Amino acid sequence: MPSRLALLLAVILLACGCTGGQAPSRPARRGAEPVTFRGPGTVAVTPDAKGIGFSVPVFPMLSHREQIAWLADFKALGISWIRINITWAIVQPTRTSSYNWSRYNAAVAEADAYGIHVDAQADFSAPWARSPGCAPTQTLCQPASPTLYARYAAAIARHFGDGISAEEIWNEPNSVRFWHPRPNPGFYVRMLKAAYVAIKAVDPRLIVVSGGLAPEMDNGTDISALTFAEDMYRDGAKGFFNAFGYHPYSFPYLPDQYRPWSAWSQMAQTRPSIRSIMTAHGDAATPIWITEVGAPTGGPGAAAGCGPGVRFAASERHDSQCLQAAEITQVVQNEESADWLGPAFIYSFQDLGTDEGNLHDFFGLRTAYGTDKSSYFALKRALAARSR
Repeated sequence: MPSRLALLLAVILLACGCTGGQAPSRPARRGAEPVTFRGPGTVAVTPDAKGIGFSVPVFPMLSHREQIAWLADFKALGISWIRINITWAIVQPTRTSSYNWSRYNAAVAEADAYGIHVDAQADFSAPWARSPGCAPTQTLCQPASPTLYARYAAAIARHFGDGISAEEIWNEPNSVRFWHPRPNPGFYVRMLKAAYVAIKAVDPRLIVVSGGLAPEMDNGTDISALTFAEDMYRDGAKGFFNAFGYHPYSFPYLPDQYRPWSAWSQMAQTRPSIRSIMTAHGDAATPIWITEVGAPTGGPGAAAGCGPGVRFAASERHDSQCLQAAEITQVVQNEESADWLGPAFIYSFQDLGTDEGNLHDFFGLRTAYGTDKSSYFALKRALAARSR
């Protein structure tokens, strides 16, 4: 997830005073508390499900009117998934407070009513439940214990019932932007295992996705996705997730353009790759879920163009609209053709802002003013083609 969203989440936590188409319903979940969602529940899916979605962390923060407008657009496009954050510090700001789901209830209920599957991220420790090694000024901190986090993850599954189809365990745990004081694969695996057991006790069929890994480098603080994946398996993660979360950003190159540094290439083409690591540990049958992928069309530097034989210069740090459209087309086509891939979530639907000095404002398929980019129409064409 781009760092702009880390800042956005921090602002949200400050604001809440937390810092310091219908489908057949599924059977009720064991131990589920009553829910008030008006949707019937989306069709139960398995980890090898296919589909294109949007990763839209801001979706629960929209007005109800905006949520309905986005969902109607998603449905018309052929989008079958959305990925949203459910932030612990907002739901349970103090140790003694009851869970307050009001920020998220409408978002999940409306997606459910439209027959769109929800991947709910159980994100970020509440201030009272964070590691004592995390600075007081930080909000995206390692939890104090796997048990505390697992209890929260299970509460999400219990409360939202059939409104969610998958639960993702954190976001980019290999990046210090989202895991302070620094990434810790051993702790993450203990947390993943505890959360998996707790979630499955609520609903054995709910898909548990490991936290989507970021395209980082091994630099003494961040841990590359390849190293982190290997560490996860060595620490006993196998069998404690139904899908492996991954973020194969490649811009300004396209997914189909091999580069050894490209997170897309590292998914299955490099040696080692995410796929080869999984296979080496006897986990080839577990699908990879692309829980974020995309490219910005603005920011510092020049925009990379598109067309046959284009060579990118070092100054070209983001995509032209036509290049973003080509990337989105390839994502849709590759997700459909690779049997080891689950859903792919495009980050994101609408730009966060208009600051040309900030790369992270421009990942949307629609501008901040609501104007559709070329990639919006490319996605529409690609999804129409695969539905024929």
